Amino acid sequence: MLGVDSKVATFLSYIIDYVIVLGLAAVFVVVGDFTPKAQEFSLENIYLQHSFTEREQVNLTELLIYTIPVPIAAIALVVFLAVKHSWQRRLWDFNCAVLGFALTYSLVLGVTNCLKIVVGRPRPDLIARCIPSTFEVEAGILSTMSICTQSNHDRLLDGFRSFPSGHSSMAFGSLTYLSLFWAGRFRVFDRRGSTWKLYLCWAPLLGAALIAASRVSDGRHHPFDAICGSLIGFFIAIVGYRQYFPDPRDVQYGGKAYPPRRFGIRWGFSSFDGRAPTSAAQVDYEAQKTDIPSIPYNSQTTRYEHPVDNGYWVIRD
Repeated sequence: MLGVDSKVATFLSYIIDYVIVLGLAAVFVVVGDFTPKAQEFSLENIYLQHSFTEREQVNLTELLIYTIPVPIAAIALVVFLAVKHSWQRRLWDFNCAVLGFALTYSLVLGVTNCLKIVVGRPRPDLIARCIPSTFEVEAGILSTMSICTQSNHDRLLDGFRSFPSGHSSMAFGSLTYLSLFWAGRFRVFDRRGSTWKLYLCWAPLLGAALIAASRVSDGRHHPFDAICGSLIGFFIAIVGYRQYFPDPRDVQYGGKAYPPRRFGIRWGFSSFDGRAPTSAAQVDYEAQKTDIPSIPYNSQTTRYEHPVDNGYWVIRD
């Protein structure tokens, strides 16, 4: 009975993860629409006088395509073509990959949108968005949004969401995650110097860099905004990936996900003094071996899996 309860608890814990991650992502999307703190600005600031670009090189719809379905499809392709692994192993790895990806995306959205609202930095094309009622302002005096005659209020408010770059953070978050996943899966750091593996895993990062650069050339962001957004996405991707996968430099793991969480640590007490007995009544499930090896992996001689009995989840390779 303990085994069944343990499996149910493990299953529910991952369902809860999805609910939390997707729920917070939805909240952070709503936060992004809050009215930003509009900083004062100078009409003489040449860095705010970029013309408004109607057709962006990478618009929001294209960004979402490049950073959600494309990476997930690339991950699925690698996972499900790994025919040497069982279907159970492939499904488990894909589940962890998607969950880590969703966690990364949610965290990137949260950090980026909260900073945008709090900082309220003007975009390089702010003056073009603003359409000031006059340019005759006393020297040394900063202007506020009240000087603007822009009838499209949403376009004007969006002019104060420059820092950090959301395109850059989301691109680097999702595509760095893909790069890390591929690096682990293809054992890029196996000390064999396979050039094609390195190029393959750097390709997503190049794509992210091009998206970030397009925001600067479109006049949507200052270079500092794009750099900071890129760093936010890059480091959050590392955190999101490592929640469910080992370091890609540890090639003996082959980029396989950590085993499932285990619940049902059972303790028996032979007295009321709080001391644990030394009998078989004491069972620590977390002390058991897992399918993450502690020695270099050798597919010819070694198999790593959970114990079959005792109510554990079993992930067979």
